[in-house]
Amino acid sequence: MFLLSDDLFADHQAGDQAQALAAKQGALDLLVTIGQLPAGRIRDQLVGAFGFDFFDHLTVGDTAVSLEAKDILLLSLPERLAFLKGVSRVLRQLIRAGRTPCWCHRPSTLKLSLAALATLVVSGKAGRKLAFKAVNRVEWFCFRDLALGQGLAYEDWIRLLAEQRLGDTEPDSADFAELERLAGARILEFIGETGQAF
Repeated sequence: MFLLSDDLFADHQAGDQAQALAAKQGALDLLVTIGQLPAGRIRDQLVGAFGFDFFDHLTVGDTAVSLEAKDILLLSLPERLAFLKGVSRVLRQLIRAGRTPCWCHRPSTLKLSLAALATLVVSGKAGRKLAFKAVNRVEWFCFRDLALGQGLAYEDWIRLLAEQRLGDTEPDSADFAELERLAGARILEFIGETGQAF
């Protein structure tokens, strides 16, 4: 199974490192909150506060926070689901404003979102289908290889990614958990994290 191997808290032990970790946690928590809020004025204000720089870094107060794919482990699985819902809401708002995300320069927020999706897919937990639904609500021009935003059902999407991961080998469709593991590995491979942070 592909999991994050780095201990985040060992990476950020004291002083500036601890402040960096707290800033990352705050940035992630804001998106989790957006994902958990019902539609309304408060959620609209939080979503509307994000600008085009959202793709490359998040800002907490006056501090720009750079995120890595492994930072998704700062969130529990239910928080990752809410995070993806929050990101989906922000991205849809930015797209409506004419600011389309592009994968060409590997923006950290998009990479983090796909890392969250990969960890949810391999978890086997109920939230993985809701995470797929949230991610699929965004028009992913650059993620056509992952078949996101193309109207596939979750099970068909998992089979497609498992087939991509295996190449010429036919996946064993009787073991759906194995197909999900392969699909998660394909997502990580796509974002360039296999064998690095995961």
